[in-house]
Amino acid sequence: MKKEINMERIFKPGETCPCSGQYAIVDAEGKAIGPERTVVREERFPPTPQRGQGYLLVDPTRHDATATNYSVQVHALVAYYMVVLLFSFWFLFDTWSSNFTLMRLMGVSGEALEDPLLRSIGFTIVGGIMGSLLYQIRVLFHHYARQKNYDPRWLGKYITGPWEGAGMAMVVLALIRGGVAVFGGSMGTDVTGASNFAAFGTGALVGFGMRDVVGWLESLVKTMFTIQKPETKKDSAEDSESDTQTQS
Repeated sequence: MKKEINMERIFKPGETCPCSGQYAIVDAEGKAIGPERTVVREERFPPTPQRGQGYLLVDPTRHDATATNYSVQVHALVAYYMVVLLFSFWFLFDTWSSNFTLMRLMGVSGEALEDPLLRSIGFTIVGGIMGSLLYQIRVLFHHYARQKNYDPRWLGKYITGPWEGAGMAMVVLALIRGGVAVFGGSMGTDVTGASNFAAFGTGALVGFGMRDVVGWLESLVKTMFTIQKPETKKDSAEDSESDTQTQS
């Protein structure tokens, strides 16, 4: 007998997702306090920005997609991913050899191309693209071939995913090099072959774990830009009364 899924249940981070769809970040009482996140069935819910929060299903993914309805679209996506992957390999070796073909075509001066930091940026971008490609292919296979619940509404996300991974990898690289984030230390300011390799690996991790990185950035923003509530007259009066009673 098939077990019925309670759609109104609040799921905790680390639990297995019972139904693919959009989940809102909520507090213990079920009040939405954060942006919605896409979670795939049988995957674990990612960490929330703060302790005591959970996930509530607000928009389940439709399960009316069959293997034949969107076969052309899915095969086009696979072809697109293969083209982007081949481009990534070319871009990787072009950056490694310091040719910077695209930069030269865009009119970047030779003096700027000699900056060793440019290679780190290139390795980070290609790492973000490749990491996101691996994740997107995995998700596409999961929905289309395994669960057979592929939803064409997410076509735009499938297309832009690799480039979002590249952009997010650049943001994380800037935070690491700027010393804002500490991953067991900083990459420092020296640009060497080892740091370039680390930049590529960091970009790949960011691209593959985009959802977790978004959650980490949200918590980082709240930590860095916490707004201090101004003290009200009522609070000041209560503090004064408390001090008076203490002195008495």
